[in-house]
Amino acid sequence: MKSFYDVNILDVITNFIENIHQTTMVELNKPIFLLIDEVHFDKNWALIGKIVYDNNNNIFMIFTGLSAIELQIHADAIRRMEKEPIFPCTFPEYLFLKQNIHFPKEMSFALQDLILNGNVDLAITNERKIQESMINLDNDPYIEFKKFLTQHSFPFSLKMQDFQIHERLWYFNI
Repeated sequence: MKSFYDVNILDVITNFIENIHQTTMVELNKPIFLLIDEVHFDKNWALIGKIVYDNNNNIFMIFTGLSAIELQIHADAIRRMEKEPIFPCTFPEYLFLKQNIHFPKEMSFALQDLILNGNVDLAITNERKIQESMINLDNDPYIEFKKFLTQHSFPFSLKMQDFQIHERLWYFNI
């Protein structure tokens, strides 16, 4: 933030609370949620997070950024930090997010039931339901599954072009 607008995160938070909520950080009496991305642009982000945290427990903050290692080394932040890994989507989750195709949870147990109990009838019934749902795809199911496996299993990639996904994944692996 600082390098782009010559303001720091504390200025932005203070301004937001004063102008949107018509109060001060200390007097804020309702919970608010702040998501601040690319925090590493403000070299004092961890100290500012501590100041906000110490002044009001109604302010819930999430700091994110591509410099994950940098986010982990600040002494002011590490005690208050909770890391949450983001796992790839399953194919049904992908279809729900990308195509709004919903598979009931009980369908995921059909394969397990087939393997463990030999319940072929349930597997056939669920296969038909899946085929009916897959008719609504914008693409051939094989192509859609291939896209899921090669590019779109991470939630961040759902609205990206292929080249953007490859660039982002390459950047994360460096």
